[in-house]
Amino acid sequence: STQSTWASDETLFYFSCRDPSHQYVPIGFCKLPSLPNHLCWDSDDNQAIVSLTNGDLVSVETPKLSQVDQSVSFEFNPVIRRYVYNQKMKPKEESPANNNIPVVRSDDDLSPDENKDETKGEEEEQEHEEEENDVDNGPWAVTFALMSPQGSVGKLLIGMKQPDAVLEYPGHSWSSPDFDVFAEDPLRPLGAKDTIVVSARYSRAGKYLLMSCEKGKVLLRYSHDLNQLMYSQLVHNGIHGAVLQTTTSYDDNYLFTVGSEGAFFIQSIIGATKQPEFPPPKLPSLAREPVVKDISNNSYSIQEAKLKADEDRKRELADQKKRTLKEQVRDIMESYEEILKENQQSEKSKQIPKDELILDPDIKVMLEKVNDDRVEIARKEMAWI
Repeated sequence: STQSTWASDETLFYFSCRDPSHQYVPIGFCKLPSLPNHLCWDSDDNQAIVSLTNGDLVSVETPKLSQVDQSVSFEFNPVIRRYVYNQKMKPKEESPANNNIPVVRSDDDLSPDENKDETKGEEEEQEHEEEENDVDNGPWAVTFALMSPQGSVGKLLIGMKQPDAVLEYPGHSWSSPDFDVFAEDPLRPLGAKDTIVVSARYSRAGKYLLMSCEKGKVLLRYSHDLNQLMYSQLVHNGIHGAVLQTTTSYDDNYLFTVGSEGAFFIQSIIGATKQPEFPPPKLPSLAREPVVKDISNNSYSIQEAKLKADEDRKRELADQKKRTLKEQVRDIMESYEEILKENQQSEKSKQIPKDELILDPDIKVMLEKVNDDRVEIARKEMAWI
């Protein structure tokens, strides 16, 4: 399959998706005539339909990986087709004029009151023409384009940055060789007169056409009958709450909306399904719960408990080291006493003098010096008494 993305630098990038590893391999990118607003796929021709801010709607032919020389550049020359369409509904035809021949009257035949009324009518007509000149007649930026649902009278839904400018087009001329010559007229409006539709999409289960609008409004139409407006409500902040995106749950029973004011709403779609009745939850009795005792003043804080645990661990290690050393000294003393006992029990000619049985003479000298120093210190302390 092929994936495509658009960016604010007026480029369109294509990727090839390799199943089942879902690795995206870049194919290439191309430049667009204007800044894009939306991207959708033509299910018939497998082409990208891009909505542009300059009011154009173009289709870009999907490139193949073998057609792009990536050793030179990822950019390729696109095959772009521009759809020609009218952004306004065709005005309704007026009823035929009366067959009666109008009576031609000169200014001399008119009374002063009739002359005054005629002058007033000319002024009002001039003011009306000036107001029409101030109206924005386009072209308007295209905010989105969607393929019409199956079974609909048209082929494509186009939304423009103008109130009540979501229109459905038949698409007959687009499939003809002269598609870029004859402008196609819309079939019917599907938006709202008091707001601009920002984005549109079909619901997850395909039951509804969801339209996100400025001024916090959300529109829902049945996909099998777009003429029927099912839902039109102000959901978000009407001043600072343009609806950015709208979607539904997988069964189309719940509506999810997010707005530019930072709010996120979830609501059930009325009539979509019967709400299940859940039994009330069973709450545990508070009387059976054990009462937590208050912390006494003698208890340690978390930091004090940690410091005390460290001290206890160091003390335990020191005590363990002392016990090990004492056991080693005790073993040495027991071995030494056995040697002395054997020496006493042997014949006198074979006995070793006690002076030669000293384990380490230097230790004895050191201990005697330590004892002498202690005696000297005690003597000096007693001299002041």
